[in-house]
Amino acid sequence: QARYIVNIKMSNSGLIKGKEGNKERSVTFGELCAVALLTSISLIFYFSFEEIHKLEKHHHSLIFMMPFLAIAWIVFVIPLFMYMSYLDDFKRLNPIIPTHYIRIATRCYKALSKNNLKVREKDM
Repeated sequence: QARYIVNIKMSNSGLIKGKEGNKERSVTFGELCAVALLTSISLIFYFSFEEIHKLEKHHHSLIFMMPFLAIAWIVFVIPLFMYMSYLDDFKRLNPIIPTHYIRIATRCYKALSKNNLKVREKDM
């Protein structure tokens, strides 16, 4: 069981310094950007689902867009979760920059496709 205690102080290696169990850890700017991007993408898709649900009362065929939107959301979100899980492999990349996000996504999906949708740290 890892307890995470956060001390909001500026540190040299990250923005927020804290402890995870006995190990010291800091939250980087890239992690904060990934969380912000994850939140904004999720909100965009949420409001898209809500709009489709409202319009579906008059245009019944729009209901078929919901599975495609859900798949698109998953495709956009998986690289962000992998970025946050394997930070050491993406040190110089920031997901908020479109070209960096594309690099992160291609590395993630290549690793997923090589290993039957299972990724370990050595695969990245």
